[in-house]
Amino acid sequence: MTDNDKNTAIADSVTERPTGFSELARRRHTVRKFTAEPVTDEQLAAVLETTSLAMTAANRQPQRWFAIRSDAARTAVEQCTTSLFNPPLYLLLAYDANQVWRNRYDGHDSGEVDSAIAGTFLSFALEEQGLASCWIGSFDRAKASRLLGLPDNLRPVALFAVGHPVPAPEPPKIRNPWMASFATL
Repeated sequence: MTDNDKNTAIADSVTERPTGFSELARRRHTVRKFTAEPVTDEQLAAVLETTSLAMTAANRQPQRWFAIRSDAARTAVEQCTTSLFNPPLYLLLAYDANQVWRNRYDGHDSGEVDSAIAGTFLSFALEEQGLASCWIGSFDRAKASRLLGLPDNLRPVALFAVGHPVPAPEPPKIRNPWMASFATL
């Protein structure tokens, strides 16, 4: 098999769409190298429609998405993190602190958990569309809020580098067996 044949086989495996949730979960992985091909408005709309189905506490739906497309917004994001992967699109995930559910026992709010669930839905929705992402948690949230002009009630949770993956062999997923994280009480 020539190198060109291997690259074609790898590219074909990347573009095959998973057929069920278990397969989707097995295939999804973090990508840090993207092609220059843009994410279309239609692809983004399809992905965000799926993320809107994410469960949230008391169905408050506090998550807010921001597409970082302009040069000024990209520059702002790039000043807030060293985790840069030159994707065609960054998405910023935040939550509206005025929309969150609060636990009556301790006052803890659901914003970060609700956002994490929406971010997980995003990862799977991207995979389903043939796109990929890298969840970036290491960024200066306060600086991002300031540079992007977010109001005080919107709290950034994560950045996502989003795009079409550069064809490459999928890394092996090393996962603990499910029994390692399970107990009966």
